[in-house]
Amino acid sequence: MRNKRGQFFELYLVIFTIFLCSMVIYLSVGQKSDEKSSLVSPNEVSYMKYGIELYEFREKKLIKESLGEVPGEFTFGTEEFIFEFRRIFLEKFNREDESINYFIKRDLTVDGRKYDEIPDNFEEEVLYPTNGINFEDGKIIFSRGKVGKMVKMSARDKKDKINFPVTLFHEFDRTYSIDSNFDIEEIER
Repeated sequence: MRNKRGQFFELYLVIFTIFLCSMVIYLSVGQKSDEKSSLVSPNEVSYMKYGIELYEFREKKLIKESLGEVPGEFTFGTEEFIFEFRRIFLEKFNREDESINYFIKRDLTVDGRKYDEIPDNFEEEVLYPTNGINFEDGKIIFSRGKVGKMVKMSARDKKDKINFPVTLFHEFDRTYSIDSNFDIEEIER
């Protein structure tokens, strides 16, 4: 013998589910025209991610070029070699095209403090400080100081819409190990 109430309950659940789904669709379509909110564009996140990758690629290229330009009279790993390498690197860095320097200096923070104006000695004192390069275990350890970026992202069309701004904060640094063959390897510190 079959249970008639169970069959009715199945049919009731299907009809009720279809009714609720149609109500959600109806209300969603009806409210689209009245919507007053706007979302933040993720373009700034992409710009930062790819900007850092490009910056580090160019940085490695400058390191390799600078190592190659150190005069042959200096022995790898000596204080004179390291001093000359750092001097050449900073010269090249300052002459590097504006786009890469603009990336690192735009929305800059150091130790959580946002810089409105970049100091003149920023590269020598903060970004590539003197204590950030030394010789250990037959390799030059070259470090970029910890800097960050703080960007306030908001929706573009914010005149008449509710806007939920988001602050993006990202700190980054990098340490390289350079052997006597000028092979560069990223290391964790």
